[in-house]
Amino acid sequence: MTTILPADPVVRAPREDELEAICALLNACDVAECGQFDSPPNQLRSQWAYKDFHRETDAWVAIAPGARIVGYAALAPYRYINTDSYVRIRPDYWGQGIGTHLRALIDRRAQEFVPLAPPVAEPHRCDPPL
Repeated sequence: MTTILPADPVVRAPREDELEAICALLNACDVAECGQFDSPPNQLRSQWAYKDFHRETDAWVAIAPGARIVGYAALAPYRYINTDSYVRIRPDYWGQGIGTHLRALIDRRAQEFVPLAPPVAEPHRCDPPL
């Protein structure tokens, strides 16, 4: 599925040949958020190689005009019981709704895992009680 957002980025599944560019985006976010690089290519390569992860359905890139990757989101399931997800947006594209859109894609995909979970699993949130 390809989506066009109001700010012109196109959202689609990432390609294998975009791994380095995605890591550059992740590192730009790392520097903006915590002052240092923390996203080596082998880390993303390992995530993509995980047996329950399917890049075509569990990850998305936002591509701005000029083919620049400005956002990345991924949902990593573990036996369809637990998931780990994140959204990263290039700092100069913050506040344009790209992250909100990517988060909605993650939430929609996570709902597809519920019927795949073992019968003993119960959906719950890990948020601390208020």
